[in-house]
Amino acid sequence: MKEINELLNIAERLREKYKRGFSIDGNIVGDIGEVLASEKYDLELHDPNTPIHDAYTPDGMQVQIKASFKDKCYISSKLKNRPDYFLFINIKRNGDIKEIYNGPASFIFSDYKKFGKTNNAITLMDESQLIINGNASGYATISSKRLRLMNGDPHSFPKVNLR
Repeated sequence: MKEINELLNIAERLREKYKRGFSIDGNIVGDIGEVLASEKYDLELHDPNTPIHDAYTPDGMQVQIKASFKDKCYISSKLKNRPDYFLFINIKRNGDIKEIYNGPASFIFSDYKKFGKTNNAITLMDESQLIINGNASGYATISSKRLRLMNGDPHSFPKVNLR
């Protein structure tokens, strides 16, 4: 019971310090990822629950941050929710982060097929298409492996140095 109380107290201190939810039963990994990415990449976080973008760079570039302990992430396939810039990080058990993808979101949609064993593309859809295609959730799953390949291709897109 002591450890649970410690965990709940830590979550409360994180909420106060970073103005994020750090909900134990909710989006704690995402909140941790946003804070870690903001510190590493010198990003300014938007208010919690800001649609589409989580942060912005000193020069005003809008960034969506995704973080996971797993080897995949989700990106919205809703046309109106496509971010300008996409940063996906993998959080290690010791709190270190590994950059998986750091680039324009448009590249993910335009070149997704080129970096995997599939002929399928991620299709950006409007709300009516989501219902017709039976994908009401509107999210595509992307593997870390595929995003690492996309991130490492020097001919793909100009890298923007976030820090």
